[in-house]
Formats: sequence, C-alpha cells, structure tokens
Amino acid sequence: MTICLSSKRLIPFVKIAYTRKAPPFAKIDDIEQLLTKHYGTIYTDLAKYTAEVLEPEKAGLSIPGSEFKAFESED
Repeated sequence: MTICLSSKRLIPFVKIAYTRKAPPFAKIDDIEQLLTKHYGTIYTDLAKYTAEVLEPEKAGLSIPGSEFKAFESED
C-alpha cells in the first residue's frame, strides 16, 4: 500500500495492491472506506491526482473550496 499526501493541503493519494484478498466473511477493515471517512476525499488515480491537486499547488493557484469569505451581519 502506498499513501502520499500533498505538501500544502495534505490531500491523500492511495494506491493499494493485493497479492490475495481476504474472504468476504473475514472481519477486516476496509482501508479505503476508513481513509475516505477520515480525509473526506481520497484519490486513487495518479493522473487525476497530479492534474487536480499537485499541479495547482505547484502553480500557487487557488483550489476550489480552499478560500473562505467573511460575511458581515446586517444588524
């Protein structure tokens, strides 16, 4: 298993290789499900991860969802 995190936002890339899978009745944790629950989004396709995460971070571009706007209340 390989897990890499981007340097700025710690977005994970996960690559899992199996030599054999456990039988369906075995009580084991689904690692992809656990990582998705922890991080929210994980990438398993390296090309997509590079294009959507690594390149924008290198270029210093803003990534969707990374900017916050302040709202003033109207009292």
